[in-house]
Amino acid sequence: MSVGRFRPVVKLLVVAVCDVASGVLALAGLIKLFDPTPWAQVVTSLGFPLRRRGRRVLLVTARVVGALEIVVAVGVVVVGGGVSYGALALCYLSFGAVSAVAWRRGGVSCGCFGARSAPLSGMHVVANAAVAAVALAATALNSDSLVSRLDGGVGASIAYLLFAALGSATVVALLTTAADLLTVTGAVTLRSTPRRTGTRPHGAHR
Repeated sequence: MSVGRFRPVVKLLVVAVCDVASGVLALAGLIKLFDPTPWAQVVTSLGFPLRRRGRRVLLVTARVVGALEIVVAVGVVVVGGGVSYGALALCYLSFGAVSAVAWRRGGVSCGCFGARSAPLSGMHVVANAAVAAVALAATALNSDSLVSRLDGGVGASIAYLLFAALGSATVVALLTTAADLLTVTGAVTLRSTPRRTGTRPHGAHR
């Protein structure tokens, strides 16, 4: 069986993941535009020194980052091609690197989704790395934009857009509510685990 027969299926899966990732990226960018404080707090918690007026600069930077995220997401949806998908891969590679550093420090929120952002965990690191790898694959395939792929009729186009929207919402839920629940559950488990103490031999002196 020829490997080339699976190429259209693989390409469809790759661009579907990128479409969902673009939705997540656009939402994160919009939240930073309207609520930049959580992202600024994350940067501060990572140890970046703040000088005078540093907080104001961080808030402006957060909004600039949010705007860039929206631009990248729109590029994937409207333009496509290697540059757009390469930018998407670069975004998620950056997220993965920051997530790994913050996760090692423990208790740090990603700030990507405003007040709903959960403490960073291994889930965030793996998810960002996986999306970056898929986006790199889309770059190699020089994939088309989402707009140019909506040519299967009105019904099919609406169904796919609903899929992308629901997929994005699901990913956001996994990275916020679900990740927060896992963190809380892990903390409760550690606290409830009794400490093992060595047994004293019978008749041993204290």
